[in-house]
Amino acid sequence: MNITRVITTSVFSACVAAGFASPARADDAAPAQPPETYTFQFVGADLPTTWTVTHCGTLCTHIADSGNANNAPWESDAYLLNGYWTMFVHRTDMIACGDGSDTFPADAEYNWDASLHGIASATSGGVCGDAPAPVQGQFTLTRAS
Repeated sequence: MNITRVITTSVFSACVAAGFASPARADDAAPAQPPETYTFQFVGADLPTTWTVTHCGTLCTHIADSGNANNAPWESDAYLLNGYWTMFVHRTDMIACGDGSDTFPADAEYNWDASLHGIASATSGGVCGDAPAPVQGQFTLTRAS
């Protein structure tokens, strides 16, 4: 396979998941919580990114990814569903050819739990000389603040 996954993501610690997974009461009217930061490391990747995490409503967390030398910054909202945070992101550089010659857009799905481990997945769409196929990668998060 000629495609290298260049997925950027972050996972929250158990205390963060518990903090954003509050009951569906007046959560949206709660006082603003200070942003928290996490280092996202895609397993096998050299360059991590930083996620800035803010509360965006009932069971909702807003993620702002810093990007790095290989990935453009992006933002999206994640929602707690069945014990997993789930987020969809349209990435302009989600798929990269293995030789580094080009990148291609794709819609990515990120899923993670309180263990700070997760999976990011997308469909390659038939680029870099490969047939269309699903790609996925594991990631970890480390709380920075």
